[in-house]
Amino acid sequence: MKIVHVKGGDYSDVLDSYNKWSDYDDGSTEDVLFVGYKSSISNQVKDKYVHYKRKAYLNWEAPCSFFTRDDAITSQAYFDRVYTICPYTAKWLNGKGKTQYIPVMHPYNEKVFEKYQTSWNKTKDVIYLGGLYSSIHKQMIDVMREHDYVFSSLNKYPHTTHRKIRSEKKWDLMASSKCSIAINLLFPSSKHISNIMTYDGWRDNEAFKQDLLHEVPQLKTRVIEAAACKTLNLVMMDDWNVMEYWFNPDEFVYWDSIEELDHLISDVKNNYYKYEPIVERAYQRAQQYTVNIFLKNVERNI
Repeated sequence: MKIVHVKGGDYSDVLDSYNKWSDYDDGSTEDVLFVGYKSSISNQVKDKYVHYKRKAYLNWEAPCSFFTRDDAITSQAYFDRVYTICPYTAKWLNGKGKTQYIPVMHPYNEKVFEKYQTSWNKTKDVIYLGGLYSSIHKQMIDVMREHDYVFSSLNKYPHTTHRKIRSEKKWDLMASSKCSIAINLLFPSSKHISNIMTYDGWRDNEAFKQDLLHEVPQLKTRVIEAAACKTLNLVMMDDWNVMEYWFNPDEFVYWDSIEELDHLISDVKNNYYKYEPIVERAYQRAQQYTVNIFLKNVERNI
């Protein structure tokens, strides 16, 4: 399978940055996989491979693409298959054209995470990697501050412990933490909502089921990173619980309120042995989502 990886349009240092896509390119002249947001919108790139019999694309951006673009659907009609991290968008778009949409977990390079196979010294109680996009995020940080915490972000926020650090350093910190907090939601602005509403049948996408569209589900890469680092995922319960598409409920722990989150962090900190079986099950589940297995599935189905 030919792999066309076009950088740009994505963050420069993320999970996908370590997948070494060129290592898997066998030079096929019939099957091609596009990787990278710019590869999917560049007519110049697409024209080079239009004669290929089977064309696929790994879509990291859904449902964000509906927030700002008017061609989130038409730009992907070029492909026979689109592998997307949004199962709701896949369900919505299947049958609307010739393109088949297939939900997938974020594929990751297992070799990068090999050093975490053995137990790391868990010196930190809790970690959060990301931005503060809502009031619940800010309350979450206030709770974390009552414990020995790590808060790393690209942006400048109060109470950050690390800022603009490389992913490999983030993963070391994650592996050194007993639990990691995940909020698998986006919080669209009024402008984003207006753009979503320009798509015909947008209400049929379950991702957009809330009346006011204040929240939209999106699986965060942090959940697969935490599982691969043998760190417990503490996942906020929401209207979708997209986590359950990829992990069984006994492979992570839900929280439903700030008070419950505080209690869980304390319990994990003081009784970590109780949660080790959950961590191990999640780690084993994560082995199903490596880039090697993803590519084997693509080659089998393309």
